[in-house]
Amino acid sequence: MDRIVPGTPLHQSGLSEEGMDEIFAGFVSRWSGLPLEGMTPLATYTAETPHLALRDELLANSPPPVFLHGDLHHQNILAGPGGSHWVIDPKGLAGDPAFEAAAWLRNPRDQSRESGEIEARLERRTQFLQARFGWDRWRMEAWTLLTLDDTADPPDRDTFWDDLTQLLRRRLLGA
Repeated sequence: MDRIVPGTPLHQSGLSEEGMDEIFAGFVSRWSGLPLEGMTPLATYTAETPHLALRDELLANSPPPVFLHGDLHHQNILAGPGGSHWVIDPKGLAGDPAFEAAAWLRNPRDQSRESGEIEARLERRTQFLQARFGWDRWRMEAWTLLTLDDTADPPDRDTFWDDLTQLLRRRLLGA
């Protein structure tokens, strides 16, 4: 079994936002073409969302399924010795490639909530991912909302996740 010491979470590694985006994109690129056997379909994984109409629209128009980590974010990418990076805690999903953006867009949780910063960060990250992978911005944001807006585990009030959830509800649902 491999071990990484100290295993610093990516967002604490001192890299710039752009540098962290490149690390994320590198992992996503490496997984292209991995087999889907044994992976949980995205339709199954998202079956309990309160936004079934949005989910069904996403699934009805999904591109061919790909391997998805399913929870690839700043705390699940660890910086190791010699500039190496390791990924932990995969969900093991198969589905729309744009779903992989969801955890990246909503993390780290302790991001600044200053006026305009949440929207600016969302814009920058979605533009980067759209340019790198061709992922549709609406799809990335919709999957992010579905992973945030969970009635069984709603975002804590007055937090970054709550602010992002409200922003995405306004953009996607007009709510």
